[in-house]
Amino acid sequence: MIAALELVENKAQKKGFDWKKRVGYNIYKLALKKGLLLRPLGNVLYFMPPYVVGKKDIEDIVNGAFHAINEYFGLEV
Repeated sequence: MIAALELVENKAQKKGFDWKKRVGYNIYKLALKKGLLLRPLGNVLYFMPPYVVGKKDIEDIVNGAFHAINEYFGLEV
C-alpha cells in the first residue's frame, strides 16, 4: 500500500516549491524525530504502511505528518 501527499507552494497555480528548498526532505526530518518514517521524493511525501495497518495506525501516521508539515511552516495547530 502506498499513499502520497504533494506539497505545493501555490495551490491555485499548482506550483511546487523550488527543489533547492528541499521542503519534502526537511519535513521528513521533522517527522522522523516524532518516530514517523516518510519517503520524500522532491515535493512529494510517500507513506508506505504495511498491508495489515489498522485504523489507529493510519490516524497516527496522518496526524504525525500533519504536525511535521505545520511545524515546518511555522503554523500552530
